[in-house]
Amino acid sequence: MRRTQVYFPEETLELLKKEAKEKNTTMAAVLREKVDKEIKKPTKKEIEEAMKAVEEISKLNLPTMPPAKMKKIFAEAHDPHL
Repeated sequence: MRRTQVYFPEETLELLKKEAKEKNTTMAAVLREKVDKEIKKPTKKEIEEAMKAVEEISKLNLPTMPPAKMKKIFAEAHDPHL
């Protein structure tokens, strides 16, 4: 991480201080969390592309398997005694 200096209106700083105190953390941590939530949101186009991909995959009619059977196969494949 790099250090930076950002200026905010007094009201915004008070809200950040209050939230940090409620979460028992620092203002910087609260600010990083908010920035991550806002910046890392997928765009509408990315969501549409992902939904298209899911739709295309579902059209392939691949066989499905119950989770219990998958766990059993995984456990057998990674058994250290074999």
